[in-house]
Amino acid sequence: MDDFREDIEKYPELKSDFSWYDMTREEKMEHWWRRNNMVAKIDRKRYFDECHSDRYGFWSFLHIGNNPLTVHLGMFVKCVEFLASEEQSRKWLPRVKALNILGCYAQTELGHGSNVRDLETTATLDMETDEWVLHTPSIRAYKFWPGSMGITANHTVLFARAKVGENDYGVCSFFVQIRDIDTHVLMPGVTAGDLGAKLGYNSVDNGFLAFDQVRIPRTDMLSRFSSVAKDGSFELNGDPRLLYNIMV
Repeated sequence: MDDFREDIEKYPELKSDFSWYDMTREEKMEHWWRRNNMVAKIDRKRYFDECHSDRYGFWSFLHIGNNPLTVHLGMFVKCVEFLASEEQSRKWLPRVKALNILGCYAQTELGHGSNVRDLETTATLDMETDEWVLHTPSIRAYKFWPGSMGITANHTVLFARAKVGENDYGVCSFFVQIRDIDTHVLMPGVTAGDLGAKLGYNSVDNGFLAFDQVRIPRTDMLSRFSSVAKDGSFELNGDPRLLYNIMV
């Protein structure tokens, strides 16, 4: 925090003032992105690359409003750190921490809120292609409200019911690309958008998300605590309640 206070004195463009309250929603989002870009330019290594996910946001509390990267840095990074296998972490974490992959946390559904056990989004294993087929069966199953989902994120940690044949193994987590890295266009079969203005949090793009038979590799199920083999067999490697640790 002391380092950041010194940087604010050195770089006046980092300062916030009460003009924030007269800004439009779009101006508030631009205001935050300018500051994110500025601290990365000053010392990306200190503020992002080597900053632990439990401490990254201390500097952001010196500004007015909410950082649009809060969910990525405070939840998405933690999900990969905590729920991914060692192999998956080696594959994804460097890009996640470098902000090449920007993520959101797709758990809450329109029909269920925080009643995670009864989520309706499904991930059905196609053993012929070795892929999960992600699907939103009704409007009740739309992921709704998560921050960074509306505009910012190109990936998500998705919570969906894992189905293999006649077996329903309950809610599991999946690493899913929702927008093209280069063009930011939505991936085929993905519907997503911004919820618009709110009473507060207007620098954060809370959004909605749905899937229409979207396919991802079987190995993109986050598998530190549970996994599904190519033959469809399910293995539990820990207490399933650990899945909800990040949200709690």
